[in-house]
Amino acid sequence: VLDLTVSPESAAFYTKTYKKPGFAPQYLAYSSNHSKACKDAIYKGEVVRHLLNCSLEEDYDSRLRDLTSRH
Repeated sequence: VLDLTVSPESAAFYTKTYKKPGFAPQYLAYSSNHSKACKDAIYKGEVVRHLLNCSLEEDYDSRLRDLTSRH
């Protein structure tokens, strides 16, 4: 849980994936010579991580937009 931001709101807590200021992701280039299964697994792992970490749909959508803009 080191990659979570927890925000108290009224009677609940909201979570989202933490991203350091100046974060510059370095994912495997999709044009690399790795197998398609390997490249797809990296993307799927990130999608699942954000799905589990983000309690609000808008945070999840924002993280997915960040992820897909990198491909």
